[in-house]
Amino acid sequence: MLDVSAVLDLTLLVQLALAHRPEVIQTAVAAQVAELEISCQEVRRRSLTLRTFASGSDIHAQPLPAGSYDERYSPAAVGPEMPGTINGRQPDRVEQARAYAERARQVVEKTRNLVRLEVEQAYYRCLEASRKLEKFAQGAKLSDSAIKGIRESIKDFTEVRSRVDALLNTALIGSQLQIGQNEARYQLLIALAGLERATGGAFCAGLEKAGQISAPNPVTNEDSSRKEKAEDNKTDEKNGKANEPGKGGAAPLPTPRRLEAGSRR
Repeated sequence: MLDVSAVLDLTLLVQLALAHRPEVIQTAVAAQVAELEISCQEVRRRSLTLRTFASGSDIHAQPLPAGSYDERYSPAAVGPEMPGTINGRQPDRVEQARAYAERARQVVEKTRNLVRLEVEQAYYRCLEASRKLEKFAQGAKLSDSAIKGIRESIKDFTEVRSRVDALLNTALIGSQLQIGQNEARYQLLIALAGLERATGGAFCAGLEKAGQISAPNPVTNEDSSRKEKAEDNKTDEKNGKANEPGKGGAAPLPTPRRLEAGSRR
C-alpha cells in the first residue's frame, strides 16, 4: 500500500477548483453569451420574431450527469436554458432575454457553490481518514512495543503460560489495529484521488511517486510453540517425579544379572 502524506489547505483547494473545473468555465461562457443575446434583441426593433444563439446548435445535445445522493454526495448538473426564437415586440423580447441571462448568472453561482461543496466534502474525508490513520498507527506502535517486552520477559520460561497468553492476546489486538490502519490508509488514498478529481486535476497528491509500505512482521509460530514446549516440560517433570521411589510411584525394576562364563547351571 502507498505511503502518502499531503498538506491540505481548504481555501487554496477551493480556489484551484473554481479556476480549473470545466463546469465553472462552461457556465461562465454561457452567461456571457446570454448577456450578448440581450444586445442582439435590442438591435432589431421592428422584428416580431428573432432567432437566438440556441437556434444554431442544440444546447442540450450533451447529456447532463445525474446526481448521487448517497454517502458519496454528487449533485445533479444544471443545464442552460434558451429558446430557439424569442417572439414579441422589441421591449418584450429584451425582457425575455434578460430573464434568461439572469437565470444563466444564477446557474454560474449555483455551479460555483456546488463545486465548493464537493471540494469541502473531499477535504473533510481526507482529514477524517488522516486522523484515523494517525490513531491506528499509534496503537500499532504500542502493540509492537508490548509484544517486544513480553518476548524478552519469557526467555527464561518463568510463568510461561500466563506470559504467552498475554503475548497472543496482544498480538491479536495488534493485528486488529494493523487492519484498521490499512483500512484508514486505503480510505485516505481514495479521498485524495477524489480531491484530485474535485479540483479538476489542479491538486496533485503525488500518488504515482509514493513509496510502498512494508508489511509488518507477523507473529511467528515460535511464540505458540514456546507455550507448548513449556507445557511438555512440566508434564515430563511431573511424570519424572511420579516415577521416583517413595513418592507414590512404582519402584524401578532390578537389573538382571548376567551369568559368568564357565559357571555351573
